[in-house]
Amino acid sequence: SFYRSSPWRTLRAEKLRLNPYCECDDCKGKKVPADMVDHIIPIELNGAALDINNLQSMRNHPCHDRKRAREKNEKYKK
Repeated sequence: SFYRSSPWRTLRAEKLRLNPYCECDDCKGKKVPADMVDHIIPIELNGAALDINNLQSMRNHPCHDRKRAREKNEKYKK
């Protein structure tokens, strides 16, 4: 799968090296360590899969789950 591919793993590691702190709105500026990388515009919405400018560092479940819930709510509003 994509998330097991060498290009993704390399880019993910580079993003976390460049910005090791969570970039979500709630954590920005608080120096909360990130342990995952999220696509700002999801791949399924035609977001660039391997563009570092479409990535944000995130702390795992709390921040990512809130973002995904917002995306799903926006999808159902349309």
